[in-house]
Amino acid sequence: YTQFSQALAMLQEAHDAFVILPDQIAIIRQAQSRLESGVAERLGSGLEKQRAKIRALLGELQNLPMLESLQGSAEGVKNVLETHLNELQTTLLPEEAMNSAASLVANLKERLGSAYRDQLMGLVQRAMNVRATDVLGDLQRAGQALEWGRYPDLEAVERSLSKATEKQRGEQLNDLHDLEIELGKYQTF
Repeated sequence: YTQFSQALAMLQEAHDAFVILPDQIAIIRQAQSRLESGVAERLGSGLEKQRAKIRALLGELQNLPMLESLQGSAEGVKNVLETHLNELQTTLLPEEAMNSAASLVANLKERLGSAYRDQLMGLVQRAMNVRATDVLGDLQRAGQALEWGRYPDLEAVERSLSKATEKQRGEQLNDLHDLEIELGKYQTF
């Protein structure tokens, strides 16, 4: 509760000060999921406990910055969790179903992390190919965020890389024009 309320207060203060904290929403949602999981553990009724666990899994799923390539899988997991939540209106779920639901979310998170790493490696390769060394710091920070369980904004890194590539192309074009002028000096010989 304390983490959730402190993170929310921090976001409110930042908003009031016209400061944008893009990662804060994810931090708040993670705190909310942890709170829901904690509540689920303390609840006495098996039905309420299972509902809280499924709600926590749904919250965890909804907080994932899903890549387009995994949207279908995420939708499938969401459907399973919502079906379980509906079933919990009347009856307890078997322990296997609860374990399976948790495994579905964990598996999707693993696949998402792997997909992020693959995309990040592709961006690193592109940066190296165009010698965009000024972007390598952004890529390194994105890799560290991923190692810490946070999902970096790959679109922002992509934009940085595109800008660096355009800068390199502009420099190359200037060099090309300069060299064409130099070549023109030798045409008379």
